[in-house]
Amino acid sequence: MYYIYDVLLDFNNELYDFYEWYSKDKIENFKKIPIFRISDDDLYNLINYKVNVSKDFLNKIYKKSEGHYGSYRYASLFTNNKKIFALEFGSDGSIKNYSSLLPDEEDDILMHMKKLNILKLDYKISNIKVNAHNKVRYIDDISTYNKKYLENLYKNKMFDEVNYLYSEVYDDGLKNDIKYKYDKLRNSNYVIKLNKVIKETQRKLNNLT
Repeated sequence: MYYIYDVLLDFNNELYDFYEWYSKDKIENFKKIPIFRISDDDLYNLINYKVNVSKDFLNKIYKKSEGHYGSYRYASLFTNNKKIFALEFGSDGSIKNYSSLLPDEEDDILMHMKKLNILKLDYKISNIKVNAHNKVRYIDDISTYNKKYLENLYKNKMFDEVNYLYSEVYDDGLKNDIKYKYDKLRNSNYVIKLNKVIKETQRKLNNLT
C-alpha cells in the first residue's frame, strides 16, 4: 500500500475546492493516509454519485490514516493521475466526507503516482447524484440562513415582515397569499438580495431597541 505523508485536508459532507475552505473548518494535517489509483470512471462515480465500497476495501484501509487529531477508521486518497480527492467512509461503505487538496500539494503528489497500478475498486453505485450544485459554498450558507430566518417568521406568524421582505425582493405586487410569498422567498434565486434586506431589517430593529 502506498502512503502520502503531511498533506492538508478539509473533510466536509460536500466537496469544496480549496478556496472555499473556511478558517473555522477542522482543517487537518494528515501525518499519513493511503492513496489508490483508480480509473477515470471510478473516480467520477465516487465524487458524483452515492456509492458504497466493499467491506474488503474498508478492511484494507481500516485505521491506516493518521490525522493531527487522531486516527481515522476509514479514509484514503483516490487519484486518476489527473486529480486527487480524499474520502472518508462510514462502516457501511458509504461516503461520509470529502476533501480536495491544496493545488501545490496535489501537483507534488501527482508527480509520483504514474507508477501506481490501477486498483479495480469494488463498489455499488446508485443513481443518486451528490456534489451536483453549482453554487459556491458561501452562497449555500447564506441560502440556509435565509430559509431558517423565513421559517421562524412563518412559524411565529410574523406575516407583516414576510410581506415586507417579499415587496423588497420582488416587484410583482399581484399575489396576496402569504403562503405563496413565503414559498417564493424560501426558494428564491435572489439569495444575496434577500439576505441584504434581512440584514437591513435586523439593523433597523436593533436601532429601535
